[in-house]
Amino acid sequence: MSPEPPPDAARLRASLDAYRPELGRLGHDLARTHHDARDHAGELVALLRRLGPEPPPLERSALRALALLSEAQLRAEIARDNNRQEAMQWFERAQALNAQLGAQVARLEAIRATRRYRFAEVLGLGAQMLRRVR
Repeated sequence: MSPEPPPDAARLRASLDAYRPELGRLGHDLARTHHDARDHAGELVALLRRLGPEPPPLERSALRALALLSEAQLRAEIARDNNRQEAMQWFERAQALNAQLGAQVARLEAIRATRRYRFAEVLGLGAQMLRRVR
């Protein structure tokens, strides 16, 4: 039996027009019942065992090395996740401090823009000039 050709635009439109939501739920339930990934994987392993050569026996030292490697990988992944979480906390803290700094800079600029500040600045310059003269 030859594979079915891809649908043309008219056939695809007709299929979409015929769709009903209850069919989607029914299809989902059927797929979950008859197409579980674990079942398919088990069947595939059984088939490969029947068709393939007998695997060599595993050495205890190789199994121990594999266990140590798996444990090391798990520890590395846990450390990575912890580091990522800590980095996100530092990033959020830096953003909060940056926002506070922005607010303080804006406040300082508002103070510098006042006449009182500019007047005090001019008085300060005059005082500096008098100190130099002495």
